[in-house]
Amino acid sequence: MNSSRNTVLQLFPPKIDLQTKDIVGAQIGVPLHAVIIYPPELVFKRARVSIDPPLAGTVEEHDDVRLWATLDPALVGPVTEADLSDSTRAPLLLDATTIKADVNAPIELHIKESQFLTDVVVYLFYTIERNSENLGTSLPLSYIYNRIRPGIKDDLTVPGGHSKLKLLLPDEVKNGVGPGFTTARVAVQYPYARAYDRISFMCNGKILEVSVGPTEAPEPPDHGSETPTTLYFDVDRAFLELAKQQDHRLAFLFTVYDQLNNSADPDAQWSKPQIVEEDLDNTRLAKPVLREQLNDPGDTPDIDLGKLKDKPLLIVIAPTDIRFVAGYKVTTFYTATHPDHPDVFDEQSSTVTEDEFGQKQLVVIEVLNHKVSVPGSTVNVYYELRTPDKADGAPGDLVGKSNTATARVIGEHLELKPPSVLQANGATLAPLDALTQLTIVVPPGSMRPTDLLSVSWTAKPSTHEDGSITTPPRPISEIGLNIPIAPALMAYCLGDQITVSYSITRDGIPLLSETLTLNVQNLPPTALIAPRLKEAANAGEGAELNLIDLTPEGKMWCPGFPLIAEGQPVWLLFKGTNANDTPYERYVWEGSFAYVNADWVREGFFEATAPYEDLQGLKDGTPLTIEMSVGFGKSKDIALAKWFVVRSYSVRAVEDVAPTITSVKGSPSGKLIERDGFTEETAVNVSGAAALSQKVEVLDGVDSKGVVDVDDQGVWEHFFAGLHAGKHTLTVRAKYGSFPDSASYDFEVLRPFTIDTTLMELKGLNINADFLALTGTPAPGSQLTRVPISGDGSYSYSSSAPNIASVSANGMVSGLKNGNAVITVRETSTQRDLSFPVKVENVFRLVMTPTHTYSIGAALNWMNSIQGVGVSDAAIAVLRIKFRPLVSSYGGWLCRSDGCGAGQYLSVVTNNPNAWSIACYSGNNVQAHGWCLVSA
Repeated sequence: MNSSRNTVLQLFPPKIDLQTKDIVGAQIGVPLHAVIIYPPELVFKRARVSIDPPLAGTVEEHDDVRLWATLDPALVGPVTEADLSDSTRAPLLLDATTIKADVNAPIELHIKESQFLTDVVVYLFYTIERNSENLGTSLPLSYIYNRIRPGIKDDLTVPGGHSKLKLLLPDEVKNGVGPGFTTARVAVQYPYARAYDRISFMCNGKILEVSVGPTEAPEPPDHGSETPTTLYFDVDRAFLELAKQQDHRLAFLFTVYDQLNNSADPDAQWSKPQIVEEDLDNTRLAKPVLREQLNDPGDTPDIDLGKLKDKPLLIVIAPTDIRFVAGYKVTTFYTATHPDHPDVFDEQSSTVTEDEFGQKQLVVIEVLNHKVSVPGSTVNVYYELRTPDKADGAPGDLVGKSNTATARVIGEHLELKPPSVLQANGATLAPLDALTQLTIVVPPGSMRPTDLLSVSWTAKPSTHEDGSITTPPRPISEIGLNIPIAPALMAYCLGDQITVSYSITRDGIPLLSETLTLNVQNLPPTALIAPRLKEAANAGEGAELNLIDLTPEGKMWCPGFPLIAEGQPVWLLFKGTNANDTPYERYVWEGSFAYVNADWVREGFFEATAPYEDLQGLKDGTPLTIEMSVGFGKSKDIALAKWFVVRSYSVRAVEDVAPTITSVKGSPSGKLIERDGFTEETAVNVSGAAALSQKVEVLDGVDSKGVVDVDDQGVWEHFFAGLHAGKHTLTVRAKYGSFPDSASYDFEVLRPFTIDTTLMELKGLNINADFLALTGTPAPGSQLTRVPISGDGSYSYSSSAPNIASVSANGMVSGLKNGNAVITVRETSTQRDLSFPVKVENVFRLVMTPTHTYSIGAALNWMNSIQGVGVSDAAIAVLRIKFRPLVSSYGGWLCRSDGCGAGQYLSVVTNNPNAWSIACYSGNNVQAHGWCLVSA
């Protein structure tokens, strides 16, 4: 049962026995040797997890300890709901135990081998649960686990080393390390390589440690893959100097550990050793050269019995070393070994000689043919150089010993004459003679029915891989000596040479024949028909291309041809002259994207839409050529393509149509000027239509305004300025064909019609009063007059809001009410309109009480009830100008007291018809009308 004590635990992270510290990508690594069989479980492997006991007194007997794993560090913490399958959504429970009597003892848990994940970083933590269900959570421990060792398990029983640890020595090491050696780049290759692997490269017991960089192999936690990774490092002379031994041989091998300390397969930990001759101190003489033929610059290190035939093997020694002296003795030591045959030895001697000019001659020693006749043998040859024999017959003193030359014996000696081609005339093949059948004929010679025969048709090295073929070896008794091959092979070598050969496999050993060099001719021009445009004269077979006859849907027709094959790149080149006299040259098809397709092969021709827009832009009377080429050998290099017969047309491009004027627009406004319309702009943009890519002349009356190019859509456009006021007649004259004129386009340029269009502001104090008679004089600042600056002199005026701002026939604007209005001025002769905005401010309405029975208090209350204000001195000044005095028996309170004595208020006196009078009166007993101002 759980402890009832409630304590928050401070828990250290768990530990895994034999864990690897200081790795990249996680806190620790779990090596494979950490996952072993622990008692009492004696079947399945596990890793042991140790948990240091918490501080004394913090845990009690029966507390539960649970070990968790998650891929998301954010999930490290109290676990309320575990996920048994997905550690990315909730921690995965790995193991659990209950604390026994000794609460201070280390806690032991386990992780099963099957619970370890690869390719991820795993976060390991544990929790301790008490009866109160509070959880104490440890700090997490992140780890990486590699299930597969670097190099993987060696599944082959190859003696001497791990078959998947490949040591790739460069030629400067593999062919012997000489005195000029400084450094070499060595490569190793193995599967499941990972960044931070440690490569131990050994030479004669000396080890060079190399670390795999983060860019050379997948970074942790990537588990790597079975695909081998090639890694490179440098080996310098100093390392080899440490490793060299008295036998002048270097044994190279390597092994690898990953950063978790997993080694390569413990049962085959090292790669297979490679033994190399060493002569760093330049004490050895140069190794001999083994040749089937003395003068053979292209000779390979192998001894080819097919090339050797029945001749002796030549051991060639070049006496370039200063230790060679004329008369010195050279002794060669020849050994041939084969697992199924006794070793063969040969020892021969010769003497260093000079010619008449003192030049040392090659030392050539012959090994009898029968000593070299076993295919699969390994031959080793070295020589000694000694001074001449002594007088008593004893050997001379040893001057030097050479490095060893090693070669494999390959092939078999069988005289195989060159083949022939049945359809060829000797060494020349006309492709049309072999379109249906192509046959390689093998001469009978000393063939056996059981020999396996394979024929080869081999194109040059740069040719597409489909241009060569080697047939599978089959018994001669089954296939005979006349071997058919695909005629399509000729497509890859038209106008070129190929080689024809065969091989005979006898007793498991392939023997190559002499070769036939065959000259494959080009296809004749009669077989390469020119393409054509179907809308040209006579369905494309004629000589003329009339552009008027072309449609956007018009087709170009391309022929079928001998040796046509799907996937052959095609080029189609159109060449001519554009209407603007620039060269027109365009590859409508290019081999990078255009190929012979299945329809072309099946139908024997191919049709596609012609380049209509390009053709429409060609110049009249110029030639147009169409050239097609095909990469018969499927090369995208146009230099290797074969050109077909050229098709040539004469272009007829001009249609004798009258030009038109479709639009005249004022500039800079861009406003259309109607026929017989008006404009006041003195510059225009004129546009219209005419024959494609030709020229037209724009006329204003008889005055030329310029010659204009017509674009490839038949559209022209022209701008000109400096038009005078008055009537204008525009026409366009074609500069092609019969020089037809367009219909005229008439319009008139008017004098400018302008006015000040800025805001007019009427903001002088203005009073309106319904009960007063006007004097005829407006309030100052309430009226302004604005007329056009230029125009015909006869205008009409209107207001958009005459109740706010009215306008008179002579352009005087009067402000009547607060607000905005727009005044429009119209020119009588042209009906052109101009307008300007008006803003009216500071207008008030003078109001009066309906009766004269108001005391000053009642008048003030009335004023406030209608949101009015008292009649100011400025307002009184306007009243005196704009209105006649009111004649009445009753005065009017002005609803203000400034300038009066205590208890008195200003009032208008209404008993004088000739003047406005203002006086102060007591407001308690006197009754009169109330006056005030409200916003208009």
